[in-house]
Amino acid sequence: HITPPAPPPMPAVAYPEVEITEGRESMSITPTVWTKMRTQTMAMVSFAQAGNTGSKGLGGAATGSAAFEKRRVKCPAQEGEKFANNFVSTTKYTMITFLPKNLFIQFQRFANCYFLGIAILASIKTISPVSGDTFIMPLALVICFTVCKDAYEDYQRYKSDIEENSRICEIWTGGDFKEVPWRQVTVGSLVRVTTNHPTISPMIPSDLTLLASSAPDGTCFLETANLDGETNLKLREATEVTQKKIARGDDFSKSDLDSLSLEVVCPLPDAFLYDFNARMEIDGRDVSLSGGGGGGGFPPGNK
Repeated sequence: HITPPAPPPMPAVAYPEVEITEGRESMSITPTVWTKMRTQTMAMVSFAQAGNTGSKGLGGAATGSAAFEKRRVKCPAQEGEKFANNFVSTTKYTMITFLPKNLFIQFQRFANCYFLGIAILASIKTISPVSGDTFIMPLALVICFTVCKDAYEDYQRYKSDIEENSRICEIWTGGDFKEVPWRQVTVGSLVRVTTNHPTISPMIPSDLTLLASSAPDGTCFLETANLDGETNLKLREATEVTQKKIARGDDFSKSDLDSLSLEVVCPLPDAFLYDFNARMEIDGRDVSLSGGGGGGGFPPGNK
């Protein structure tokens, strides 16, 4: 009988100590967070259009490769810069293009082309014993019904676009915030989003990046159900330099907003919803921006 040798002892693994910083709020969603959300105010700069697939900055959109072409957005916006407007249009037709475009789409279906060909052949008396009306009338009825249905659906989209573009938000116009419809938000606009105003929509009017929040730690929570269907709240965090520069409790310093000058270097609009890499140049500093948030918590003692 041979006794097998004992296995060698496992080497000891040294684990570094982990220090837990005091004063940081839990990221779990509690009723107190909901209360804070209902009274929260945020200042953000717009640097992309609402008609894009993703919502950059707050929505978490953007790019995945540094090789993509960049855009430089200045706040306040400079005259002469040409960007697409913030008007949202989801309709497929206009009054002029509706009938020709709709008929073109309908006759791309094989069944409609087939019955049209049969109706034409049936109209030739030398090769058909029946009248062409036998096939033309059912085809015309189907096409007319589809035209009416498409017209009604596109009209509903048109009304939805009007409602969307007419929502009210606040943008900084120099000296104070002014209420304007969403369609008037331009690239480089300084936008204030609040959740406790009776007439101003708490929704995000365009692709924005968060500059400051009424929360002391510079955080805010938002819902992205209209983008990805997720109803859980997403945490977003302002940069420390902008939060401390313009945030004053539940409001913002108007003198600092007047003197605010920054430039955001970000990717062009794209379809990437969860990837965002950009940087912001402010007061001679280069600040990194990202689509997520880590929970705020600035170092104590800094004001």
